[in-house]
Amino acid sequence: MSIFQVVYVLCLAIQLGFYFSFSNTIMPVLGKQAGNVGQRIMQDINKQVENDQFLGSFFAPIFLFIAMILLGNPIDWQIYLSFVIYFVGVIGVTIAFNMPLNRQLANRKIRTDWTDFVQQWSRWNHVRTGSALVALALAIS
Repeated sequence: MSIFQVVYVLCLAIQLGFYFSFSNTIMPVLGKQAGNVGQRIMQDINKQVENDQFLGSFFAPIFLFIAMILLGNPIDWQIYLSFVIYFVGVIGVTIAFNMPLNRQLANRKIRTDWTDFVQQWSRWNHVRTGSALVALALAIS
């Protein structure tokens, strides 16, 4: 396994842990809060998560995959499939679903009540969690 693959796997593991903690702990707790309390906490989390460490581990798999191809590192089918699943199921879902919901929250324009918002946001986060898990399993197989 090349250094690029090792770092790729580590980034997938970081992302999996992040999404799993939201699915397993953070969103269920926020969902039990009064709407305005839960919303304020979620807004603070969304601001905090926009940092170099998170964004680096979020986007690094793209750059590492491209680097492996450009540098001629041997890549087996599991890494290719891992990347496709990560790109579609984590990055794609984040951009298409979770980020728009986060923008609604930031602009205080939630189209549903807080409980429904949490359920909708969590549903897409479960997709990211499962995608990160499958991508990681493929990358280490």
